[in-house]
Amino acid sequence: MSSLIEFENVTRTFIMGDNRVDALKGVSFRIDDGELCAVIGPSGSGKSTIMNIVGLLDRHTSGKYYLEGESVKARGEDELARLRNHFIGFVFQSFFLLPRLTALQNVCLPILYRGESQSEYLDRAEELLSKVGMGTHMQHRPHELSGGQQQRVAIARALMGKPSLLLADEPTGALDSKTSQEVMDLFKSLNSDDGVTVMIITHDPRIADQCPRVIKVLDGNIESDNG
Repeated sequence: MSSLIEFENVTRTFIMGDNRVDALKGVSFRIDDGELCAVIGPSGSGKSTIMNIVGLLDRHTSGKYYLEGESVKARGEDELARLRNHFIGFVFQSFFLLPRLTALQNVCLPILYRGESQSEYLDRAEELLSKVGMGTHMQHRPHELSGGQQQRVAIARALMGKPSLLLADEPTGALDSKTSQEVMDLFKSLNSDDGVTVMIITHDPRIADQCPRVIKVLDGNIESDNG
């Protein structure tokens, strides 16, 4: 398998007034194409900083970050935005669905500015909603859906742009245990059946234990990595 993500001695330092916070202290790992990986750690461990750097939402202070074999260090903001849109699908704890739009319209959002015909992206959105078990709820708005249903719509939206990486930040954090397992089963199916690379940021060992690869983060360092 080829390397999709590679960190080499990555650091991230924040300056807050007179205080220096070393959120990452020289982190190195690689995620191969097709992996299902969890990054786990307590609050303040650095796992969210890893997610933000991997997702191109933040820049590392030093070290090297390669996405699909290419360094992201010198990329401008426009290029980073393009990479986020084309290569990474995001799933968040809070869903972030637009309340006035239907499930189908929410799923279409990432693709609207790519110049594809409406019929093409509508067909894909409908296909994805059916894949995540929301085929009969396409015209429902978020307030008409349960938390688990909203997260399924959010996962379909994340897949809309055919990303190389599905990056999920505490995707089950707002869900009860039964619904959390249903969402986790969906991630595992997308990985095993469709070959989607999935990286899950979590504090929940029950979620991490279901991933073949687990990276444990503590105090800005990798405590263990079974990869």
